[in-house]
Amino acid sequence: MRNLTIKREKSFVGCAMSAFIFIEDENSKDEVIKGIPCRRLGSINNNREETFSIPNDEVRIFAIFDSLSKNFCNDMVIVKEGTDDVVLSGKCKFSPFKGNPFKFNKED
Repeated sequence: MRNLTIKREKSFVGCAMSAFIFIEDENSKDEVIKGIPCRRLGSINNNREETFSIPNDEVRIFAIFDSLSKNFCNDMVIVKEGTDDVVLSGKCKFSPFKGNPFKFNKED
């Protein structure tokens, strides 16, 4: 197991809502996002950071706000296989037609 730390940057957009963090898990029935079974890791509030335990395997990490908008108001990042701890960051982006989704800062 390794640690995944997610830093949610301060943003006025979506500031009152918690982003729920999920990890793909074929054995879980917590939530299905874009056809992928997922297990909830926890939530993260505006201008906060949270740390979660994740496996050493390659996994997909999702951020959503609720079950109703999970298939259009979400973001996903792939965490590569490894043993090193991982740090991700992101914030809510202004997009009223898409529910002002949380977006991970992604490297090229």
